[in-house]
Amino acid sequence: MTDLKVTASGNVGFTQGLSHVSAVTKSGEKLDMYYRQTLCFVKENSIWKITHAHSSVPFNTANGKASLDLKP
Repeated sequence: MTDLKVTASGNVGFTQGLSHVSAVTKSGEKLDMYYRQTLCFVKENSIWKITHAHSSVPFNTANGKASLDLKP
């Protein structure tokens, strides 16, 4: 994860940043992209647990398609 930001207060917190995935699909296509990720946490019994995760990619407003080739 790059550009990681962490915010916490008491027993709740969240992180946000850019995650990277590099893989090859079953059909042989290469996938190399960044996506935004936000994770929400709650601390219970001294253990931080993820309570919510959200991932998304920016989209091109001109064509409405995901912008999968963006780099930080």
